[in-house]
Amino acid sequence: MIRGFILSAFFFLFYLPADAQTDPDEDHVQLTMTFRATEGGVHAGRQVRFVNPATGDEVKATTGSDGKIVVLLEKGGNYELYVDNRTGKDYFSVPDVPRGRMNSSTTYSRNELAMAEKFKMDAAEQAEVDRAAAALPDTTWYKSSEAGSLEASAHFALEEITLIGFDQKPLVGELITLTGRKNKKSFKGYTGADGSLAVLLPKGDTYDVNFKYHKNYDILQYEYTKGTSESTLKIGYVGTKEYERIQAEKKHREEEEKKRLEKEKKDFEEACRKAAISVKEGRKRELDDYVSGRKKFSNDVVTRVLGRNKQWTDKLILCDLTGSMAPYASQLEVWYKMNAKLEQKAQFVFFNDGDNKDDRQKIIGETGGIYYTPALPIDELAGFMATVAGKGNGGDCPENNMEALIKGVKMAKPFREIIMIVDNNAAVKDIALLGKFNMPVHIILCGSGGYAAPDYLRIAWKTKGSVHTIEDDIVKIAKMLDGQEITIDGKTYKLMKGEFIPIKKA
Repeated sequence: MIRGFILSAFFFLFYLPADAQTDPDEDHVQLTMTFRATEGGVHAGRQVRFVNPATGDEVKATTGSDGKIVVLLEKGGNYELYVDNRTGKDYFSVPDVPRGRMNSSTTYSRNELAMAEKFKMDAAEQAEVDRAAAALPDTTWYKSSEAGSLEASAHFALEEITLIGFDQKPLVGELITLTGRKNKKSFKGYTGADGSLAVLLPKGDTYDVNFKYHKNYDILQYEYTKGTSESTLKIGYVGTKEYERIQAEKKHREEEEKKRLEKEKKDFEEACRKAAISVKEGRKRELDDYVSGRKKFSNDVVTRVLGRNKQWTDKLILCDLTGSMAPYASQLEVWYKMNAKLEQKAQFVFFNDGDNKDDRQKIIGETGGIYYTPALPIDELAGFMATVAGKGNGGDCPENNMEALIKGVKMAKPFREIIMIVDNNAAVKDIALLGKFNMPVHIILCGSGGYAAPDYLRIAWKTKGSVHTIEDDIVKIAKMLDGQEITIDGKTYKLMKGEFIPIKKA
């Protein structure tokens, strides 16, 4: 957290008839904010900016003679707040309440900028601080019990960090490591019974806050300032123990899915052998059985999602054809059969996670098994899908979704929308490639069963796309910012530094 000013806010939400130019609507909340001076009175004529870092949108206003502004901000939005007579910035969250109205206030000194200039160190004083930092060992350990005995000085700022879990309880025994970007020194310690740890940090540096599994989780920045500096910081964090529990649960889920896929593959190949047919022919018959109705879908998520999102045109549809995706691939066939005349510009990319490669031969970004086709007559498309599915061997559980996206868009002709039909029970083995892809992806989750795989939520969020289940179209995920929560099929996920964490609700 970069040091900025503290916003003291009191929010009141209520509904009123529309009666002004700044009346809220279904997409906005009206904010009335007062800027008060510590010395008394208000800050009049000040330039105020709200910047939404997710969209780049800005809302500007000038305080009136009463120190107030009235603006419309996007409901559920998170903004950076800047004022022309203040140092730094603050963060401002807007409730997700259509037509809501809220009041807020902040108080600060008229002399804040002048005081910052007055207490700035000169070059000699800064060099003295740097020498004090250089004399420290590479790693300095602190105990939570030392908090009361530590004192800030001219060279060192006193920082007390408190960790709060997602259940709003203090995180005890959590290792915190702060590392200076310039002085390269580390400061470590475990939080006490109240979730807190106090440390002394050399001024004039920026410190990364690190945990066991999450590096550079937050930032502390200290200027070269005269006098003493004491501050506190509260950080919401999942906690190491809870994160390890979540990862163990994920690993168990993947291991169980791998066992199921291996058994399914073995049974399928045995059935093909007994019927004296090839695996390709077996896959074609399997797809035909679902399309004809001889086999029943456990649900119709693909046809439902494609059916209710008619605004998607000129589609590029990517579909996983590994493992147990036959029922969902068949739904794609059913939908296409019903809409072929309207979908002549549709294009398809099918992937099977590396054809028949041994799992040990699969390299991230070069796994293969990715095939493209433009719109075809339904019988030809069905045959093409059966061929791609037949070339795969079931493989390991995680799939090469990102590789399919990156290579698939290069294979395709111009398109408007990307739809990816995924196996929610399979992790994304090449999620590390997400930073190399920036086109919005609409993800259809197959086999969700009340759980949305965080990898797919991350892809939708990072690409400014959307997530779709049998009942819901979750489009607001594209605008989520760190710390926000989203509920999908009754389960809640918190966005934490680009990662979606399933959380337990009390």
